[in-house]
Amino acid sequence: MSITIKRYPNRKLYSTESKQYITLEEIATLIRNDVEVSVIDAETGDNITAYILAHVIMGEEKRKTGSIPLRLFTTLIRGHEDNLDSRVHNLQNKVDGLIYRKIRELPTRGDILKLSKQVEELSGLVEILLKRKTQ
Repeated sequence: MSITIKRYPNRKLYSTESKQYITLEEIATLIRNDVEVSVIDAETGDNITAYILAHVIMGEEKRKTGSIPLRLFTTLIRGHEDNLDSRVHNLQNKVDGLIYRKIRELPTRGDILKLSKQVEELSGLVEILLKRKTQ
């Protein structure tokens, strides 16, 4: 899903989908919910998404001091634009690798079915033991 947001000269942000004004916090929530957000300057038509997302990050950082490592900020500031693209690409590869490793650690459908069968067997044994105890 993708949402276009217009930023007006009075700095208000307007969602063209919900037809109402939207806050930076609401934009953060949309992004957390995997919604693609595009922010357009209503006067010039320029895409200012990166600018607005930087404001979202700074707002989040104000509320949760230290949630983003300082090294990330300094790396972004120090990096040259072409170098920055490669750093973002490397960071994305690392995140993708981490996600892939975590997914591999999840139990397979076969594992779950096997465990389910074992639970059923144990449940049957418990019932037998309870019947013996009450006799």
